[in-house]
Amino acid sequence: NKPVVATARTLLFRLPRVAVCPTSPLCTRCLLAVPHLFVRSKNMSYSKSNEIELDCGITMELVALNQYYTYEGLLEGLPTTSKNEYKIETAVASAKDHWGTEPHLIQPAETPIILDHEYPFGVPASIPVVASLGLWRSRHQPAGEEFGCTELTIVWFQPEFGLPSDESTLNDLKALDWSSLATFREF
Repeated sequence: NKPVVATARTLLFRLPRVAVCPTSPLCTRCLLAVPHLFVRSKNMSYSKSNEIELDCGITMELVALNQYYTYEGLLEGLPTTSKNEYKIETAVASAKDHWGTEPHLIQPAETPIILDHEYPFGVPASIPVVASLGLWRSRHQPAGEEFGCTELTIVWFQPEFGLPSDESTLNDLKALDWSSLATFREF
């Protein structure tokens, strides 16, 4: 059996209502040479799958999603803790450049890679393979504010492309303190 290689084109058929970034393969928005997928909420209006109710009772809606392979461009060797730190910093900087607000990072779990010998280039470890940069909005308005919404840019890492679906990511998202992290935006 041949392994299936997923590309941006094949993912279009697996993820409904997804569009490939028009600037691929070199995205000028985040300066990464990777295929990007953008999910827009207007394309998902038939479903509430882009909404998450937080533990605090506020509902947030995913209005834009940018995803790419975490280790895209790693041609040789293993991911290490220092490379992972760089990948996380790059994702946060990319989200800030893309949406213009300071993103909230959901720190990914780092899994050690066990070898039978010492690795000369650092401590081998991996994080989930898909970096996700999302812009979330809510109709929740702080006291005294009118005619607007609150929004938050969030960076997280998950095991596969698409909307957040694994239990760990969903629990981290649901536990957010929206009132202290999100910013108000007037219409």
